Amino acid sequence: MAVDGTTIGNKYGQSQKDFAKASTDTVSDVVVAWCNEGVEIMRKVIYKKSRTKGGSTLAGAIQPAKPSVVNGNVVVTVSTDAKYADYVDKGVIGVRGNKGAVANSKGHEYKFKTMGVNPDMVKSFVGYIAASGLKSFKNNATGKRTRLIRKDKAKQTDLIKQAATAMAVATKIGGIKPMNFIAPAITKERFAKLNSDIKKGFGVVIKFNIINDLKETK
Repeated sequence: MAVDGTTIGNKYGQSQKDFAKASTDTVSDVVVAWCNEGVEIMRKVIYKKSRTKGGSTLAGAIQPAKPSVVNGNVVVTVSTDAKYADYVDKGVIGVRGNKGAVANSKGHEYKFKTMGVNPDMVKSFVGYIAASGLKSFKNNATGKRTRLIRKDKAKQTDLIKQAATAMAVATKIGGIKPMNFIAPAITKERFAKLNSDIKKGFGVVIKFNIINDLKETK
């Protein structure tokens, strides 16, 4: 839900002695609301583009932190404990292909250098197979389709791991298409809205203090 700076400003500024705290709290509340809206925008993009279509671990892992002031500047941080988040956002160039990876904050593209896959990557594809309800898998290398669901659960587990490994290798070869979920949350229009809401918040704080001061002098 969108939060207007005026609504937040109404919570503060009931007396002159509270003005300093009111100003700080107003800015903090407006920025937190703006961050929360940004996180929701990012989550919607991830849900829309995720292969499972039903949700994403990454979407749930994105969290805004409370704003801080450093050298007079308001610092806003949105973080995630998902180490692969930036790879998903920017994309990764494959060993033999590129699906449109874009430069990261350091000015270069992420790139897979080998076709080797680690256990964590295989585990993530095992999770994808479970979440998507995949019942069979076509190995692009052999062209054969393998049924994954078996009565023999040990065999089923082994086949799923094989399929997950094949998917991981294919990803390393072809690369990862950028999901571009961060950019929609940090557009010029959104920053303009943040600036406007802060101004509205301050305006209400100041107005309330002036009215209360006039009453106190009567």
